[in-house]
Amino acid sequence: MRIAGIAVAAIALAHLPAAMALDAAVVLVVAGCLMVAVMLAQRGGLYSLVLSRIGDGLCFLALGLVPSSALLAAGLLEWLRGMQW
Repeated sequence: MRIAGIAVAAIALAHLPAAMALDAAVVLVVAGCLMVAVMLAQRGGLYSLVLSRIGDGLCFLALGLVPSSALLAAGLLEWLRGMQW
């Protein structure tokens, strides 16, 4: 799973313009460092449970927002505005 995440990030970086690729690479490095810090901190008992619940909440939020965001990114509103009612 981690290798797939790295592959997706590498492919995304390869398709970005040079100026954006550097910014995206910095963001990915910072996100990776944050993930390592959270994984190391997750060794404790109750703290681990709290982080797990935060992760569950973020997953629930992503599952709720991704479909509507995809429709908006695909231009659904512009398509609906262009229809003759």
